[in-house]
Amino acid sequence: MPILNLVAYSDGSHRDGRAGAGYYITRGPSTEIGQGSIGLGDTAALYDAELVAATAGLAAALQSPMAKYATNVTVCLDNEEAAIRIQTGDATKTSAPEIYTFTALRTAWPARLQTGPGQPGVVYVRWVPGHQGIPGNVEADRLANASCDLPPSRMAASRSASLAHAEERYDRALQDYWTNRAPARYKDFGITAQGRLPTELGLQRAILGRLLAAHSSHGDFYKYHDRFNHEDVVLYCSCGANKAPDHFYHCPIGQA
Repeated sequence: MPILNLVAYSDGSHRDGRAGAGYYITRGPSTEIGQGSIGLGDTAALYDAELVAATAGLAAALQSPMAKYATNVTVCLDNEEAAIRIQTGDATKTSAPEIYTFTALRTAWPARLQTGPGQPGVVYVRWVPGHQGIPGNVEADRLANASCDLPPSRMAASRSASLAHAEERYDRALQDYWTNRAPARYKDFGITAQGRLPTELGLQRAILGRLLAAHSSHGDFYKYHDRFNHEDVVLYCSCGANKAPDHFYHCPIGQA
């Protein structure tokens, strides 16, 4: 009996805060034998959706009437990280349920009911480039996009989705706080609050140092030296203005 391969293309999608998964199964290169869409709502990130799609695709291939005539099944993903994870079985905290389920299905494939003298076969995992016109992958992508509009098939959110939701709520709360409590000097500079590392940390050290000094008002400033009665200290900028915390922002010499 010649080798007959099943190919399960899988893909995940994330749009407007909602995720979905889709799979498209062919016999050989192009003969469709099954497809499916899974709505995930806000319970999954894109990476999670890719793993859900791969697991559902393999499960559908195993349950297909064609499985007993086939030898191997190849699961194709266009997410390289997800492909590596399910190939190696190396689960993370967010991917563990799907990885363990996929591994169990992979073990069950050679033990499936077969017809004829075919070999038990194996499950291959392959990465395929996305958006390159590969017919099976194009169909899986279409199904995944459409599934974003479906009702979610589960209630529990993945770990990565839960962390993303928590960060969004934290950011909103921080913005509300900043709107009501931000120092006037920060508002004048248009400095906004961020829940993660602020963008100013990417500035040059000299510029960042000026910002930090302006925030603390501790530095080579007129009021600072005057407060502590420092003598023999130059209290004025070379432009003639007082050395104020925010003077560097307005100094005509610095803007030249």
